[in-house]
Amino acid sequence: TLLRRRKTGSSVKPLVCAAINNPLQYRKLGDSDLNISEITLGTMTFGEQNTEKESHDILNYAFDNGINALDTAEA
Repeated sequence: TLLRRRKTGSSVKPLVCAAINNPLQYRKLGDSDLNISEITLGTMTFGEQNTEKESHDILNYAFDNGINALDTAEA
């Protein structure tokens, strides 16, 4: 399940994607003992296009669904 921000109502809603119907997979990060989710959450626009509450809702939804890697870099 991916997230898509709504203009009204709840700030996040599930977006079913055929490529993600399988359980979330994890990969070892380099030579470390860390396993990160293959899907990361991009947060570059947090604070500009989202309210603080929407950002928290999206983060909580992602963490609750197994995403444990964030991309904060500007594109």
